[in-house]
Amino acid sequence: MPKIFISHTHGDSEIADAINEAIDALFGRKVVEVVYSTKKEGEGGIAHGDNWFDWIVEQVTEADVALVLLTPASIQKPWILWEAGAVEGVAIAGQDRDPDDENRPRKVRPMLFHLKASDVPSPFHRIQAIRGDQQQDVVGFLKDLIKQFKGSLDDNALFEAGTRLDATVKRYLERISTAILRAPLLVSEAAVQEWLARLDKFEQRPSEIEQLHDWLKVAFGRGDEETDRPLDLRLHRRLGEIYSRSSSLEGRRRAARELELARRIAPRDIFVLRQLGNALIAIEEFDNAWDIIEEIEVLDPKAFERNAECAALRGKWLRRQNDPGKAVAVYATALRHNKESYYLANLAAEASLEAQDENGAKEYYEKSRAIIDDLDEQNIWTWASAANACLAVSDLENAKQYAGFIAMEKPSGDEVKSIESGLRLVQTKTNLPESDLEAVLDALKRRGSP
Repeated sequence: MPKIFISHTHGDSEIADAINEAIDALFGRKVVEVVYSTKKEGEGGIAHGDNWFDWIVEQVTEADVALVLLTPASIQKPWILWEAGAVEGVAIAGQDRDPDDENRPRKVRPMLFHLKASDVPSPFHRIQAIRGDQQQDVVGFLKDLIKQFKGSLDDNALFEAGTRLDATVKRYLERISTAILRAPLLVSEAAVQEWLARLDKFEQRPSEIEQLHDWLKVAFGRGDEETDRPLDLRLHRRLGEIYSRSSSLEGRRRAARELELARRIAPRDIFVLRQLGNALIAIEEFDNAWDIIEEIEVLDPKAFERNAECAALRGKWLRRQNDPGKAVAVYATALRHNKESYYLANLAAEASLEAQDENGAKEYYEKSRAIIDDLDEQNIWTWASAANACLAVSDLENAKQYAGFIAMEKPSGDEVKSIESGLRLVQTKTNLPESDLEAVLDALKRRGSP
C-alpha cells in the first residue's frame, strides 16, 4: 500500500485532516495510507509512549511521499523546522538513486499555506514547494500522486482516482479555507497591538488576567508544552506588569515567568531586567534577583547611581537581606545624581527608620517634602510621600491634608494599601501615637476606595 507521511505542528492539524480526507476521497479508503502525528492512534497516528524521533524516522523511511506543512505560524516554531530537517535528512540518507536525478520521485514535498516561496526556510530552498492553498498546484500535486502510485494500484483504482479529481480538489480547497481561518495567529504587528489593547483593559484587574492569558496562548497556537518559548517582548512585559500587581504568590510567580520570557527576547534591555529583578524579589528568589542586579551593573556600571529605579531595586534587595544601612547608602548616592527624586528621598527615609536612625529618617523625609513642594507634579504618590514626611516630623495637620488630597483622587484598593503600609512604617518606627496614624488613615479613606 502506498504511504504518505505528513509533518506538521499541532496547530495545523485541521490542514493535515483535510489532506488525509482528500487522499481518501481520491483513491478510496485504505488504498493509500496517510500517517501523521495528530491522526487518531491506531489509524496512522503516533502511539502513546512511542519515541517521537524514532517514529518520525520510521514513517519517513517507509513513506513514498513526505509532506511538510509550512504555515505563517508553524515556520516560527523550532520543532517543525527540526522535524522538517529530520524528514529531509532521513529521505536523503535512504535515497537509492542519485539525489540530483531530476527523474526520481520527489520524496519530500514542502506544502505552503499563505506563504511565498521566498518565505520557505532551510533546508527546503532547493526543493520546489507546492502551494497547498491554490487550485493549480493542488491539481498538479494530486496528478503527480496518481502517476507515482501507478505501479501500486490496479487500473480500476487509477481510473476512479482520475474521475474523482475535480470534486476532490473542490472539497479540499473548501476545507482548507476554513482550516486556515482557524489556524493560529501569526505574531504580526496587528495581532500584537490587538492583544495589547485587550490587556490594557485588565490592567487594574490582575485577578482576571489568567483567563485572558490562556486565550492569548490559544490564539497564537501555544500549548502548555511551549510556555518556555517567547512570543513577543511587548506582550510578555505587559503580562509581567499586570501579574506583578497580584496579591497572590502564584500571580507574582507568573510575573517573574513572563518577564523572564521578555528577557530572553531582549537580554540587554535594562528596563526588562529591572522589572524582572523586582519580580524575583517579590517571590523571594533572592539569589536569582542578585544575578539580575549584577547583570545590570555589567551592562551599565553607573546604572545604580544615575537611575532612581535601579537604585530602588538594589536597595530593596539589601533591605530584604536585613541590611537597611547599605540600602540608605545606595539611595543617598543615587539621590546626589537625581536631586529632584522625592521617591529616592522617601526610600532613604524608610530605610533609615529600619536602620533605627530616626534623625536620619527625619532628614530624608524633610528633603522629600521640600522636593515635592518645588515640583509641579502633583499626584497620589507625591502626596503619599509628603504625608509620610509630615507624619514623621509630627506635622499631623499637613499629613491629614495630603491624605485628603489622595482621597479626592479615589485611589484603588491596592494603592490605598500601599500608601497605608508606608504611613504605618513611619508611625511604628518613630513611636508616634496610634491615634495620629488613625487620624491620617481616616482622611485617606474618607473618600477613597478602601
